[in-house]
Amino acid sequence: RVGVSSPVGGAMFFGSATRFVITNVTVTSNSVNGSGGQGQGGGLFAFGPGGSAGISTISNSSFVTNSAPSDGGGIYTTQPSTFTTPSTFDGHTSGRFGGGLYHSIVGTTAISEAIFINNSAATQGGGIYNNVGTLNVNFSRFTGNTGGGFTGLAVIGGAVNAENNWWGCNTGRAAAPCN
Repeated sequence: RVGVSSPVGGAMFFGSATRFVITNVTVTSNSVNGSGGQGQGGGLFAFGPGGSAGISTISNSSFVTNSAPSDGGGIYTTQPSTFTTPSTFDGHTSGRFGGGLYHSIVGTTAISEAIFINNSAATQGGGIYNNVGTLNVNFSRFTGNTGGGFTGLAVIGGAVNAENNWWGCNTGRAAAPCN
């Protein structure tokens, strides 16, 4: 979908226990409206848990220039998901947490071979903001993400396994200007 505005899930909204599969899709230039912590998931809002429906999947899809005044400029999810081969998060903005992806689930999400580029969060987590749950991020690229703190990946709660990723420079993720 292109150019839509709503209170949650600018392009797509998935409710509790709704499993979804998104393949070869581009979601671009959507926004959500709201204030005071409202307005989440500029491109996609997935409310969980997934329950017996299983784990949702996003593969070979692009989320580009979506925005949210609160959390999850690209995607806001509280549902276990798998992102694969490659998924792109490019140019999203959020007014608070998680420019590209806001992750807060009971369960595990796996991200492999994703690209987080030029995303921005006003507070933390320009690329990804992990609030709750387990997040495995492998073989992904983080570059050009900005935020008030923790520009590429902000881990506030839960457990994160982030191995074999590229952090925007060759000097290691803790060195400037790495993400």
